[in-house]
Amino acid sequence: MARLYTHPDFRSALEQEFDGPIRLRFHLGVWPFARTDRHTGKPVKGDAGPWVLLAMKWMARLRGLRGSWFDPFRNTPDRVLDRQILVQYEADMDAALADLSAATLNTVTQLASLPQSIRGYGHVRQAQAEAAAAKRENLVRQLEAESRQLAKAG
Repeated sequence: MARLYTHPDFRSALEQEFDGPIRLRFHLGVWPFARTDRHTGKPVKGDAGPWVLLAMKWMARLRGLRGSWFDPFRNTPDRVLDRQILVQYEADMDAALADLSAATLNTVTQLASLPQSIRGYGHVRQAQAEAAAAKRENLVRQLEAESRQLAKAG
């Protein structure tokens, strides 16, 4: 996202859309901007000015470090969750594609598309991952039942 905000096209699109001086404010849900709502216990986005664009510019330049040992965000809960989802997805696809047939195609397609439903960051992403995990369990059971039926019929 940082590279999108720091790309010259972003600024020119803003200037074409709005007249006069443009003052940017960013609402960020990451440390050190986010705080916790004392009533709900959930994170609340914090406000930051246009100086954040400089930090985003550096983040965009350092994008090549993503996923490496030098990635400062590699152990954040979101990144750990991403790696867990990827490992599970690859295992599911290996198993599903081994028994792929016309009868299982719909279920395999639904299983393959589950990660697309996991969006957002932080507690939002975690909640969507949990909902997707519940759907995944049902789809895996359904796929196993369909495979057993095919084995009996074959």
